[in-house]
Amino acid sequence: MEFTLRRCGLGDENALSLIARATILETYPGLSNGEDIYLYVTHELGPDEFREHLAREDAAVWALETEPGKAMVGYALVHPAESASELELHRLYIFYRFHGLGLGKRLMEAILLYAREQRFDLLTLRVHELNEASIAFYERCGFKTVDAEAFHAGETDYRVLVMQRKVDAQI
Repeated sequence: MEFTLRRCGLGDENALSLIARATILETYPGLSNGEDIYLYVTHELGPDEFREHLAREDAAVWALETEPGKAMVGYALVHPAESASELELHRLYIFYRFHGLGLGKRLMEAILLYAREQRFDLLTLRVHELNEASIAFYERCGFKTVDAEAFHAGETDYRVLVMQRKVDAQI
């Protein structure tokens, strides 16, 4: 199967919302409380939230799609962090069925190219401390854990790791 990586725009919010909800529902059972997961996907991952991200000039969203068929199997979303030199990787999710095919690396390469073009120095992300597969992926991509903090989902605060890497370093 072939895959296309493309930058998203307005009009993609419905598909992105579906993929975001489905990948969260696929990823977090066993790591988080079910009711918290359902509340999070319902309130944080709707089409309106993605429309807002897509309308921002300082944010970027990419989708991975199958060829043929153009079915979305993953996506990534970035926007500036609090520091002017820092880009936040807000989300990167790929359906488990498509893990191990180099698709995460393709998304990461697109993110790093964008970060360089926009002159960011640092790429930061947050990942659930129990999401071992994602943590291992990010470490392979050169990220290091620099902190931990609370992340509110549903009715609960979960512990997330804050990970960073320099933009100019190679994967």
